[in-house]
Amino acid sequence: MTQPHTAHVTPDTQDADGTPDGQDAQGTTPAHVPPADLRAALTTRLGGAARAWLDQALDEAAAHPGTHGPISVWELRLAEAGRRCGP
Repeated sequence: MTQPHTAHVTPDTQDADGTPDGQDAQGTTPAHVPPADLRAALTTRLGGAARAWLDQALDEAAAHPGTHGPISVWELRLAEAGRRCGP
């Protein structure tokens, strides 16, 4: 099986947003958003129940930063976030 050759991205071969020429910027690069900015953005977009759950989950994860059992608190809350807060 062969894989297509991927071009090396340089400043000359990328769009203004840093993506390779011709590629869609959405979903191709991880966001580098400071946690406080991310929390503020989520707070404005979430409804009351989801916002309350997020605040409680973040507080609980901060209170227990290490692993407690096989999975840490933040991993459990991250897995639950989609069900509680939506996509």
